[in-house]
Amino acid sequence: MTLVLRPITGPDELDLFNSLPYLLNTEVADDLTAGRRHPHWLWVALRDGRVVARAGWWSRAHDPAPALLDIFDVADSAPAAPGGTAHSGTAHSGTAHSGTAHSGSPHPDTAHHGSAAAATRSGPASDPTRSGSGADAGRFDQAADALELLRVATAEVVPAETTPPQHTRYLPPDWRNHERHRRPMEILEQAGAKVFVERLRLEWLPQSPVPVASDRLTFRPPRDADELIGLMTQVLDGTLDTHSRDELRRMSAHESATGQYHSELERYATPHDWWRIGVLPSGEPVGFVIPAHNGYNPLIAYIGVVPAHRGKGYVADLLATGTALLAAENMPRVRAATDVGNTPMAAAFARAGFRVFERQIDMTW
Repeated sequence: MTLVLRPITGPDELDLFNSLPYLLNTEVADDLTAGRRHPHWLWVALRDGRVVARAGWWSRAHDPAPALLDIFDVADSAPAAPGGTAHSGTAHSGTAHSGTAHSGSPHPDTAHHGSAAAATRSGPASDPTRSGSGADAGRFDQAADALELLRVATAEVVPAETTPPQHTRYLPPDWRNHERHRRPMEILEQAGAKVFVERLRLEWLPQSPVPVASDRLTFRPPRDADELIGLMTQVLDGTLDTHSRDELRRMSAHESATGQYHSELERYATPHDWWRIGVLPSGEPVGFVIPAHNGYNPLIAYIGVVPAHRGKGYVADLLATGTALLAAENMPRVRAATDVGNTPMAAAFARAGFRVFERQIDMTW
C-alpha cells in the first residue's frame, strides 16, 4: 500500500481528519471558521484511503503561524475508517498558578507559505522504527508512518529556521495506565520532543458552592494596562510556573509580563472590567485575578499574589472573587490549569471547589 501524506482539502474533509478519535475533534470545524486553524495545517497519513496518523496545528485567531501542535494521533493496528466517531468535549482552557499564569504557547511572527503538495511513498516509511518480518512483513508500522508525516508536515507548516511549536496533549488523569494515551508521546520523543511539564486541568461546576471571599480585601478593576503589567511583573518573582521560569531565562520579568499582556490578556473578547485587583484598606494591591472567556470556556486566565503578601491566604480571596464573577454571569463551568508541581496553587483551587478532570502534557523540541 502506498503511504500518502497531505493536508486536507478543506472543511469537506473534516470527517476524514476526525476519523481518529480525540477530544478536540468537536472543536476543529469552529476553529476553521474562526481562523484558529487552516486546512493546510491539518495533515493526514493515508494508506488505502484510511487515516493511519494525523497532525494538526492551532493558533490564536488569524495569527500567521501556528502556536501549538495540539493534534497528533496514530491509528491502532487496524486503521480507523473515514467518518469514525469523535470524542466529545472541549479542551482549550487558560492557566493559573501561584505567582503567575502563562499559556505556554510560543508566538511565531512569520508565516511559511510553502507549497502543500501531497507526498507519496510506496510501502512503509523509511524509518528505523519500522518493525515486523516474516508473518508481520505485510503489516505497516503506523509509528513509522506517523514519524514521516510529522517530518513532512512540519517542513510545510512551520516557518523555516524556527523551533517547532510545542505539542500540548489533553489526557485523563490515569493516562499512564493506557498504552493508547502514551503512544503518541512516545512517537514524538522519537522525533526529538521532550516532556516539558505536566499540568492539572481544573473545573468548577455550578453544582458546587460558589466560593466566598473574606472581607480583608476590596476589589476593583485595574486602572490601566500599566498597573496590571506592573503587578504581573512583580508576581513573576519566585514563580513556580515552569513556562514562566523558562521564559525568565531569556528575558526580564517586565518583558515577559508585557508580552503576555499584549499577546493574550488584552485579546480576550470578554469585558476587561471583569478583571479584579485585590487591595488592602490602605489601598495597597496584594494581587489580581483575570476571569475571562477564551472562545472555548470561561476560565480563570491568570491569578497572582505579589511576593510581599504571599502566605497570607489572599489567593483564596482572589480566586473566590474571580469564580463568583463568572458564576454570576451564569457560566456553565469555570476552567483553570496549574502545573502538577505547583502544589500551593493546586491546593487553593481544591479548597475553592475545583476538581481535576484531566491532565495536560506540554512537549517541546
